[in-house]
Formats: sequence, C-alpha cells, structure tokens
Amino acid sequence: MDALAAAGIKNEHIFVDKKSGATIARPGLQEALTHVRDGDVLIVHTLDRLGRTARDTVNMVHDLKERGGCPDPG
Repeated sequence: MDALAAAGIKNEHIFVDKKSGATIARPGLQEALTHVRDGDVLIVHTLDRLGRTARDTVNMVHDLKERGGCPDPG
C-alpha cells in the first residue's frame, strides 16, 4: 500500500480484499475489474489474488486481454 501511494496511486484507485483468494466473493477484485479500462495497469500483490486456481488466473488474463486491459506478451 505504501509503495502504491509513493508511486502516486490515489486511494480511490486502490482496491483491497481481506478474504482468502480461495473464496469467490472478492469484492475488492470485482470492484477493481469494473474500473479497468484499455491501457490501464492492474497490479496484484501475488497471482493467487487474481484467481483461485491456475485456470482461474489464466482465464482472468484472457478476459482482460479481450477487454484491451492486458498487453500482448508476444
């Protein structure tokens, strides 16, 4: 949180979940995803914060790419 603030990220653009990544109900992630637009950068503390499983994480990356929120790694 301190590093994000030091980088100039406004508090209203920081979304936090206090629950385990094992649960589907992650309001912070869901709210962040409603704000992600083409050209935005989505930063997660660790990949397990993005998806419950490897498959969930890969699916999330594909969904973001389709929305224009993820650069082509190639």
